Amino acid sequence: MSSMTGLKTALAENNYESAISVLSGANPDKNGLVSLSAAFMFLSLVFRYPDKPVYDTLERYLPEFQSFIDEYTAGILELTDRREMEYDYVRLFINAPGGMKANPYASCWLSDEKLLWGEQMMRLKELMEKEGFVMSASVTELEDHVSVVLEFCSVLTEKIASGAEPCGIGSFFALLEIMRDFFPAFADKFALKVTEEAELEFYKTAGRLTQGFLADAEQIFGELIFEG
Repeated sequence: MSSMTGLKTALAENNYESAISVLSGANPDKNGLVSLSAAFMFLSLVFRYPDKPVYDTLERYLPEFQSFIDEYTAGILELTDRREMEYDYVRLFINAPGGMKANPYASCWLSDEKLLWGEQMMRLKELMEKEGFVMSASVTELEDHVSVVLEFCSVLTEKIASGAEPCGIGSFFALLEIMRDFFPAFADKFALKVTEEAELEFYKTAGRLTQGFLADAEQIFGELIFEG
């Protein structure tokens, strides 16, 4: 059994002692984990409403993430006029005739009822509270919004990279649970819908980037923890 398989088995059994034993043989690549954390945060920013602060931050950091983007898509993640981006964002993720085109909430992809405030959102809320993750007052989205989930993953990965006292087995379990239970929905149905429905190339490329990166994230994490 590989180390990553052992850690995932410990998660499935909620066996902290087994997880501690598996992680005793870990050789984490801390710089790699910091880069993974940054990738999660960057993608989180891509799926935030492109008001001026978000737009300006994307403009600043896009060149630094170009190699990351190129790894998963030949498309161009290039900013256009901010008003155009706001319009496409609203129709995709907030409201449009007939309803939003690409629902950004995990609950709507993981339940037959496709309702907000679903069981999955409450589980994420519980995980975030346990890990001390608090959304800023300016954030109005629910906990299972794709941008919030990705930001939480960034914070968890950074905690694991730091090896600081607040990081425990719970941080590993929380991140692996999200990768197991939430990433498939975002990487599959959600990402495909974004790519299909977006009018701007920016969001079409964002959909393809999400599809590829989230499908790989667990493997990348495992390699950084055990093969660093």
